[in-house]
Amino acid sequence: MKPSDTRDFAFAFQPVLDRVHTIIGMELLYRDRLDMRAQTDDPTTMSAGVIISAFIHANGDAAHCRYNLFFNIVEELLMSEMLEFLPRMNVTLQLPATLAPTEAVISRCRELKSRGYAIALDHFTCVPSGHSPLLSVADFVKIDLQEVPASELAALVLQLKPWNVKLLAEKVETAEDAAFCHQLGFHMFQGYYFARPTFIEGKRPDPAKLTVVNLLAQLMADAHGSVIEEIFRENPGLVYHLLRLVNTAAFGTSSKIGSIRQALNLLGRNQLIRWIQLLLYSLDDKGGFPSALLQLAAKRGKLMELLAQHASHELGSFQEQAHMAGMLSLADALLGMGMEEIIQLLNPADVLRDALLKREGRIGYLLSLCENLESGDFDQIESLAARLHIPMQTILKCQGDAMAWVCMLSGEGH
Repeated sequence: MKPSDTRDFAFAFQPVLDRVHTIIGMELLYRDRLDMRAQTDDPTTMSAGVIISAFIHANGDAAHCRYNLFFNIVEELLMSEMLEFLPRMNVTLQLPATLAPTEAVISRCRELKSRGYAIALDHFTCVPSGHSPLLSVADFVKIDLQEVPASELAALVLQLKPWNVKLLAEKVETAEDAAFCHQLGFHMFQGYYFARPTFIEGKRPDPAKLTVVNLLAQLMADAHGSVIEEIFRENPGLVYHLLRLVNTAAFGTSSKIGSIRQALNLLGRNQLIRWIQLLLYSLDDKGGFPSALLQLAAKRGKLMELLAQHASHELGSFQEQAHMAGMLSLADALLGMGMEEIIQLLNPADVLRDALLKREGRIGYLLSLCENLESGDFDQIESLAARLHIPMQTILKCQGDAMAWVCMLSGEGH
């Protein structure tokens, strides 16, 4: 059994200010959880990790940010559809100035600009001789004051005058730096003189990488919706990711989510594929077995579903809601957060809210029954069984079937 699949995440953001020192943007930066420095050598993993964590799992959700958001994007992400996971109207794609200006790259930049994204060139140090295709598609040029000597800065600004770009001075560390850049006509500023990066950290319940690979393969093969839904039903970590995703500002809805199917329908298959590709890049390369806590959440979900068949004539939606309640019932332990905070983030249907917070309603009674089965409190089990009108023999059979199902998923039944 592998260690817990609840993963620590961390990133940072640093404000971008205008000429009167008003915050107008935020750059989101990859950070390693252990020492808050960028540790990975893979820029694609860094970019994907920031996007997934900032837009889906951080409580101060980037998707609700009113500022322009600057994301570092490498060529692999630039050319892929998964980039379009990001909302269009307040996102700037920050490209390395050393990126080769191939026809494909320039065409892709123009396409993204037509869809509402802005383009920034990062760490810009000189204007290439002759025509510069990247400058022709850029909205912003970022000049690092640690890379361009002050004696050369005025000349570089003058060279950039013919281009329709806004200049952003980064690593502005002193009042003298700020005043000099302001005098030269820079439009925006970023650096320690104004604000150091603010760190955001938390936990997210990541599914195993093999699970995500399988899901992506099924999506690319245009598998039936029931096949996709079943993969989610088997993986509490995926369900948590999905519910957070559909409740971001970019993809959110006023509808309260009551089932996996509803969430998948709201997201749509194309956006689901983009998200899964990004998620795959952001995951650690670890094995396919879930943690004991995630296994317990999966078992609760299955047991709740089986018991729901005997607790109500409302099959279908009632079973789906029971299954989801079971899977989400351990989210507080997985994430180290209060259940009320989690409910606010996920926006589940009222019957799920009552069940998870208060153990009320038929689904709440089913959840209490599952918990008492785990603890062996047979007095409570009998009382709840009578309230739900489910025979004890049926409860024990459902419990055995749910355990067998989880063992089959983990390979322990072979």
